[in-house]
Amino acid sequence: MKGLSLVTIGICLVWPISQPQRWVPDEAWLKKAKLTQRPLQGYVRNKETALIIGQAVLAETFGKRFLQNSGPYDAKRFGDVWVIYSYFEPIDKAGGPNLGGVTTVELSAINGSVLGVTTER
Repeated sequence: MKGLSLVTIGICLVWPISQPQRWVPDEAWLKKAKLTQRPLQGYVRNKETALIIGQAVLAETFGKRFLQNSGPYDAKRFGDVWVIYSYFEPIDKAGGPNLGGVTTVELSAINGSVLGVTTER
């Protein structure tokens, strides 16, 4: 087979590439899912995490303007409950009405759920 040579022709086959399906949990997955063991001290173990969650709850409940006009925030743990608290001034820095007072958010240190939100004037 001495006289044969291989000639390539510029043919390119293009296969359509489909996007992978985006995974979304469903009830079947939830039934067989193995939940992780929670840490002994709970998911909200430190003051910084409690403050972040507490301020996010207040921003969602009262708006970001409320956060700007109150503070500084602090947190204290009582057993399995974090209490995030702040005093807000009677004069609104943005020019609106504000009577002043204290606001608190109570969080579960075990799972991070919101136990309550209070404002007192």
